[in-house]
Amino acid sequence: MSHLGTGQFVYCDSPRGMTGGASRDELEMSHPATNSFLPLARSAHRAGAINRAALLYQRVMAVDPSLAEAVHVIGGLEVDQELGERGLSWLRRSLRLESQNGIFWLNLAVGLQRFSLIEEALEALRSALSLQPLNSQVHLNLGHVFKDLKRHIESRYHYYKSIALNPGEYAAYDHVSLIDDTERDLDGCVRHIDRSVQLVGSKDPDLLYRQGIYYLLLGRFDPGWDLVEYRWSAKQILRDEKFTKPLQTCKPRFELGIKPGVLFLWAEQGIGDEIMFAGLIADIVPHVTKVILQVDTRLMGLFSRAFPDIRIIARPLIPAESEYDYHLPIGSLAQLFRRNRADFLSGGRPYLSPDSGRVSEVRKRLGSNECFRIGISWYSRNGDHRCVDLQSLSVCLNRPGVQIVSLQYGDFAGEIKTLNASQGFEIVTDTGIDCNVDIEGLAALVSCCDLVISIGNATTHLAGALGVKTWMMLPRFPGWRWLNAGRDSLWYRSMRVYRQPASGVWDDVLGELSLDLDALLS
Repeated sequence: MSHLGTGQFVYCDSPRGMTGGASRDELEMSHPATNSFLPLARSAHRAGAINRAALLYQRVMAVDPSLAEAVHVIGGLEVDQELGERGLSWLRRSLRLESQNGIFWLNLAVGLQRFSLIEEALEALRSALSLQPLNSQVHLNLGHVFKDLKRHIESRYHYYKSIALNPGEYAAYDHVSLIDDTERDLDGCVRHIDRSVQLVGSKDPDLLYRQGIYYLLLGRFDPGWDLVEYRWSAKQILRDEKFTKPLQTCKPRFELGIKPGVLFLWAEQGIGDEIMFAGLIADIVPHVTKVILQVDTRLMGLFSRAFPDIRIIARPLIPAESEYDYHLPIGSLAQLFRRNRADFLSGGRPYLSPDSGRVSEVRKRLGSNECFRIGISWYSRNGDHRCVDLQSLSVCLNRPGVQIVSLQYGDFAGEIKTLNASQGFEIVTDTGIDCNVDIEGLAALVSCCDLVISIGNATTHLAGALGVKTWMMLPRFPGWRWLNAGRDSLWYRSMRVYRQPASGVWDDVLGELSLDLDALLS
């Protein structure tokens, strides 16, 4: 049966025979129809002819409703087709017919995991373990269940037990790397995923994509960029609505050294990624006759000023295939032009500029008094571990002659009003700009700041691309864009990086920011 995300059904020709019940020959001789259809059903199942297998098993079951194997496999097939309650009821019925079958309990647990019934799955696996304590698949799925329950010590134990029983169990290594990821252990992530890839080879794009992400975090760009190209075939990406899907086109992908022609450079991922990879557009221009650049609508003005000789179209518009010769996702520019750290030395300079009229408007609104203006952003929808407490940040930055301006998207007006009243200072929010929708306005606002202090989000990318002095606060295990160590950003020369020494602890970061701000103001 097919892979079910956190678990996999175990298929066997005669589950009853495995636990000392009736033999295979006895089962097949009990009814002539069983003798005829059961081997055909098994054969179709092994061959992947699921519909035919289901039909044949149903015919077997019509003749002999007590044949636990047929009942069990029908349940597994229906769970595989996401027929939840019906499939699970068949699996439970097979266990009423044969309660001492460890494989039946294991497969019931897999089905329960599929529908997020984790506590029930744990009980089913305990039954399976009591019957088959040396079954590597039972331990593998216990690892999955304990991982879902965030009981990582027990999860690791069962994954390692699965590996001890079956040294070729690549899924166990894969999932241990996910626990390492959760626990912010990059060395462990790489060690375990490398072993998993070694066992499975190049057959699993999800594994290879994640391996590439870890390599990029370590600054191993040469293999890293090649491996993250598996994002276009990785199931986890194709299923996730947040990720861009591959462009459907008959035109070839651009490669260096190919005959010059018109390149369609299409947008992928979020607005921050579009801004970051736009810093590589100058590298591609000498290799083509013309570029058609697809961007988020909110970036049209900024990119039109930055790249006046490039045709800019709004996402999700796609030009007719007759208008271009080659295509390339914008993120793949790095695979061509940033193969090692030395390649980054040519970039990082400002390449975006704000609208001068909007800048004048923003300056008037902020007031003309002489002050040192700090723009701040502290929240992200993409993970609580990236967010910084607003009160702690603002208290850290509050000084005479400093004006703090919110660059944060979202509705925080009430929280800021309460904070201003309780702390006796003002975080400016009345800028007339919606920082989520009006990116032109946000660029003008950022350009009016002497310093931007932000977590790693789209605002950080915008500030870096504008060349504004930026101090970025990163969690212990940052996104791959920022590497795993170092004070500088390879993407933006105006940026300094502040990293958590331990997960969830921002005190040291804020203390460092405060000292550096004192030094800057003095």
